[in-house]
This record gives sequence, structure tokens and C-alpha cells, in this order.
Amino acid sequence: MIVRPASERDASALRWLERDAFGATAWSEASIRAELKGVPASRYVVVAETDEVVVGYAVLMVVAGTADVLRVVVATGHRCQGIGRALISELLAETQRPLVVSETGLPNRLYVPREDVAATLRPGTKASVCPYKGRASYWSVDGIEDAAWSYEEPLDGATRLRGHVAFDEGRVEVVAGA
Repeated sequence: MIVRPASERDASALRWLERDAFGATAWSEASIRAELKGVPASRYVVVAETDEVVVGYAVLMVVAGTADVLRVVVATGHRCQGIGRALISELLAETQRPLVVSETGLPNRLYVPREDVAATLRPGTKASVCPYKGRASYWSVDGIEDAAWSYEEPLDGATRLRGHVAFDEGRVEVVAGA
């Protein structure tokens, strides 16, 4: 699963999800397109994709420094799989450019663009290989050895991860907005 910013090309999929979740009270496609056009001025809309199919979305409205979550919608057949949590995590992240990656049996991981990381990253000593993402390079975070990793040359199916870093939240505290 990948969580990414929504675009106007997602309007039809969001309309389908709206009807699935809310029936007769669902937002119209015109309303959905208006929400998408508000991005980034007052709205932040993200979608969750599985196998390039949109299976959920969330909408955040920010006015005068106050943020309100307007919608979190997950397709019926995809509920109770952590998709809603991943969408909320994306809305709460400091950067509007992270990727949320979900793998079977593992917790969702937030991959943050390297330039958005406030901590000092130094090359670590560890290396590993993921059959789906490729060879992981590890990073020491503010002196904590191998507490983050990245895929400098990700495999074809994971190219979106290039330039992003994930953190071992059991070893370092990740704070949005810090």
C-alpha cells in the first residue's frame, strides 16, 4: 500500500468510495473535484493505493491555523487493515511529501524525504536486502547507530522510495513538526 497526495485524476475513484461509505448522503463528484482544486490552499487530500487501485482517502481542511479532518474513507473490502491509520498518519505528518508503506506482517512505515529530516544522518554500518524494495542503506541518527534506513537504488516496484528515509521508532522518537 502507498499513501500519496490526491490529484484530479482520482475524482472518480473518490466518488465511488464516497457512495460505498455514505450512500445517498455521499459528496457529489463536483464537490469532490472542488475539494481537490482547493489543494494546497486550504485542503490536503491523500489517497491510499493497493496495486494501483485507490482503496481509501482522507481530507484535511486548514483555516486560520486550525486543522479539521473532514473525511477518512476506506473501501468496504479493505477495512481493518490499517489503511485508515495510514491515511491519518499522513495527514498528521510534518511534511506533505512522505510515503506510507505497508507490508504484510509488518507495521506501516513512514518514509520521509531526506531533505525534510531535521536530525543529523550519518552512514551506518548495517545493510540488508528486501526482495521487494532492494538493498537498504542504514543511517545513524544523532549518534544512534543504524536507526534509519533508505533505498538508494530501489527495485522497479519501489522507485518512489528513492530519496526517502524510514526510522526505527523503537530506537528513536519521531516527532512531527519538531
